[in-house]
Amino acid sequence: MKTYNIFFILNSPYFTFGKILLKSIYKNCNQQNIKKIYILNTGLSGSELSFLNGFDKVEVLNSGLDTNFSKGSWGEDWHTNISLKLRVLGSIVEQVDDPVMMIDGDCMVMKDLVNLIDKGGDIQLCYRGKTTPDNPYLGSYVCIVDNKLGKLFIDDCVFEMENLADRWLEGKLWPKESLSIGKVATKNSRKINIVDFGLSEVSEFNYKNIDDCTIVHFKGKTHSFSQEELIKTRIYDRGFGPYVEEYLND
Repeated sequence: MKTYNIFFILNSPYFTFGKILLKSIYKNCNQQNIKKIYILNTGLSGSELSFLNGFDKVEVLNSGLDTNFSKGSWGEDWHTNISLKLRVLGSIVEQVDDPVMMIDGDCMVMKDLVNLIDKGGDIQLCYRGKTTPDNPYLGSYVCIVDNKLGKLFIDDCVFEMENLADRWLEGKLWPKESLSIGKVATKNSRKINIVDFGLSEVSEFNYKNIDDCTIVHFKGKTHSFSQEELIKTRIYDRGFGPYVEEYLND
C-alpha cells in the first residue's frame, strides 16, 4: 500500500484554517495511506494543542517560536512562518522514507490526496506560470515523492531563498519562498522529474470550482488586521461558508 506524510505550519491566528484542513483530511482521505501528519507549532495555545493531539496521525513539532497577529496577516510573524516552511520540510524528508506533502495551513482537502501521489514524478509543485510568469510557482503545495532528489531540490531552494531575500520589513531582510522555488524549478539543473499541478487542482480560490479540485486554498488577497477579518475575507466573503460549516461545528 502506498503511504505518505503531510506537513503544514500552524499558529493561533490560523487555527480555524488548520482545523478545517485537518478535519477535511480525515473526512476525504483514506487514513491507511497516511503515515503521519506533521504540524509545526509556531504559536498555539494549550487547548489548540490538545485538539490537534486528539488525532491519531498527528505529530506536533515544536519550533520554539510564538508568532501571532503582530502587524497583520502579512506582518513580520507571517514572514517568519514562511521562511521556516522549506527548512522544516527538508528536515522531515531526511528522516522519513515515504513521500512528504507540504500544504499551506489555510487549505481544505476535497478529494483523497493519494490520487496526487499517484501522479508520480520526483517532486510535485503548484504551477501558475500562465497567469503569473514572473513568479510561476506557488509555495502552497510542494510534494516530495523521491526523498533523495527532493532533499537536493529543497536545499537548492533554501539557498536561493536566502540569496533572493529582497524585502525589508521591520529592519530585516525577508526571503520570498515562491520565487526561490520558481527559480530552481525553472532552471532544473539536476534534471529532476517535476510534475506541475495547476491552481485549479491544488490551490483553488473560487468556490464555484470546488467540486473539480483536490485542494481549496483560502489564500489572502488583502491585508487583514485581525483573526476575525482574516476568516471573514478568506472564507465567508468568497462563498466557502457552507463548505466549512461541518468542520467548525463541534
